[in-house]
Amino acid sequence: MKKTLLFAGLMGAASLVHAQSSVTLYGIVDATFAYVSSEAKSAATKGSRVFQLSNGAQASSRWGIKVQEDLGGGLKAIATLENGFSATTGSALQGGRLFGRQAFVGLDSPAYGQLTIGRQYEFGFWFVGDITAARTFATQWGAHVGDADNLYSTWRLNNSVRYISPNFAGLTFGAIYGFANQANTGGGTGFANNRSYAVGARYERGPLTAAVAYTELDHPAAGNSGNNSGGAVTDAVPNTGIFYLASVTRQSIVNSGLRYRFGEFAVGGVYSHVRLDYLDHTSLHLDNYELNGTWSPTPALLLGIAYIYTDGKANGGSSILNFANGNKPAWNQFEAGAVYSLSKRTSVYAAAIYQRASRDATEASLNLVGGPAGVGTSRQVAVLTGLKHTF
Repeated sequence: MKKTLLFAGLMGAASLVHAQSSVTLYGIVDATFAYVSSEAKSAATKGSRVFQLSNGAQASSRWGIKVQEDLGGGLKAIATLENGFSATTGSALQGGRLFGRQAFVGLDSPAYGQLTIGRQYEFGFWFVGDITAARTFATQWGAHVGDADNLYSTWRLNNSVRYISPNFAGLTFGAIYGFANQANTGGGTGFANNRSYAVGARYERGPLTAAVAYTELDHPAAGNSGNNSGGAVTDAVPNTGIFYLASVTRQSIVNSGLRYRFGEFAVGGVYSHVRLDYLDHTSLHLDNYELNGTWSPTPALLLGIAYIYTDGKANGGSSILNFANGNKPAWNQFEAGAVYSLSKRTSVYAAAIYQRASRDATEASLNLVGGPAGVGTSRQVAVLTGLKHTF
């Protein structure tokens, strides 16, 4: 009788634990039809216009699994596995990884915050990115030139440990460190060879959102084509990443954003500073200034416009020759877009993006359109429309 009661009690406890755990399947399927005025295979080849059907520009297609288990006292075990794929070809993105968008496990507490380990976003994307026009209405093609500030997550951090604080009256902060996973053997290799770290903070209360983040990557080129493919950054740089055609030894990024909502309208501003140090001991500084505004005349419709100015400063060397003929390149970018929700899960969108290379810049290069404008082409235009379904 005692054994029977003990067994029943254990089964009841197991059922209770099971009831407090959850597994959620989620995803996005997004496809885009677009016209690009000039697209080339590389910065050194001639471009031509193209009509294309591609994976979603507004929210790249994905599916994922979220796991949550209640450990008691408010503490939860969490895990996320998220795969990126092309809606038009079915192929895996992020270099063919099974869970290339996110893959992490950790603990979450309302009192102490969240600690996670795995492949994760850094804080420029996490805290500042959604203030940009690209994340709001202009799609990933409307990101800042080359997405050098990573506000649209061209790369993520492998081997990373991330902490995010609880929400203190609207304020959240955090830090992340991505390990190189390499022994300190000298000769340019070691624990700092392809490592990364970042810190950030975000304040969101009422109509106001403000965010700031700092990110540094040491020897990121070692992960793409160098001597440490197992380090923090191993995402292949797209051929629209014109600033990475030469090997980067260090990249530092300051991202900041501010948005204010009033009624149907919202106004946002984003500033980012990127410094790229190259193997030839030269450097490039990029200052991105963005002003954007949105209007929602109905709950189902969002309209937006934005202007982005990118101010570049270099100090010579061959690293800039693929996109500039002097030390002061600049780019002007204009964007307009609309998103209409057919239901809570399905929406249609359209956007037009124009970029012009100016001053010493010789080539336009919209983010992820398929290729830069091509040698000697200072203007690039993209007009696109798409359909997105969320489940």
